[in-house]
Amino acid sequence: MLRKINNKLLRRTLEIVFLAAPVLFIGAGMSWIADSLPVASFDPADFNGGGLLVGTAVFLLGSTLAWWLRREYLPVSQLRAGEVRPHKVLICIVSRISEEHCRIDPQGQLELKDAQEAFIPAPPGVDLNGLIDHIKEKQCRCNLDSLLRAIQPHAQAGKLERLYLIGSRESHKDIPSIQRLLDGRLGSAPTLKIHPWPEGIDFENLDALDRTFETIVKEVREFHEYRDGRDFRYHERDIIIDATGGQKTTSIAAALATLRFQGLEFQYVQTGQNRQVLAFDVVTVARQEIE
Repeated sequence: MLRKINNKLLRRTLEIVFLAAPVLFIGAGMSWIADSLPVASFDPADFNGGGLLVGTAVFLLGSTLAWWLRREYLPVSQLRAGEVRPHKVLICIVSRISEEHCRIDPQGQLELKDAQEAFIPAPPGVDLNGLIDHIKEKQCRCNLDSLLRAIQPHAQAGKLERLYLIGSRESHKDIPSIQRLLDGRLGSAPTLKIHPWPEGIDFENLDALDRTFETIVKEVREFHEYRDGRDFRYHERDIIIDATGGQKTTSIAAALATLRFQGLEFQYVQTGQNRQVLAFDVVTVARQEIE
């Protein structure tokens, strides 16, 4: 909360106030409780019920503030990893299409380069799984394979509702072609929409990446509609960032985003034979919770 304050002196002053507040509240609450009890006289007439209630409330307020601040100022970072679970919202970092290995024609059909250096189209009408199988069968080094595999577990489970495509200044021009490739191949859910990010991002600029992730997460959280007889909203646990594309800085930015937003995860498509999609979450927990 205080990180958004640019004035360093003001921010430090407020941090000191926030850190001192729990001590003051707890001390005042304990003192109030002690004064409300007839400890010295043992005379019931000296019992102050109202003071006891106020003192207890002040003590609990101080304890609550201390509990909150221990996560804010005494964090221990921990990386959790495991097999990805299907999410409703996927944010994908898009790399340039390796045109020496593959390309997408104007109709959205994938074409792979064969041993004779000719581009051969994928079988017509294949879905997302079919495209992945086709690339594997042809043993093509098409880097679209990673993007398709990143989307697969979410679309295949029928959970995916929003897909954000973020390109660099160079790869941004490939996003319309990728959108044509994906249209009609991600499932038939009426809520499924592809959201191409309107501008290219400098993938070496951590601040730009961080602002972009923050903007998307806030946009998703603020979305709500009336669905199935109730108000529907997305939560941070519904969102995952795929950091397979881009550069090392995109992975760092994705990890930092999971640290900022509780419940948010990022994923990575493994290289090699497995090509498994793994999910990661950088969390802060109290030191005693780890020990």
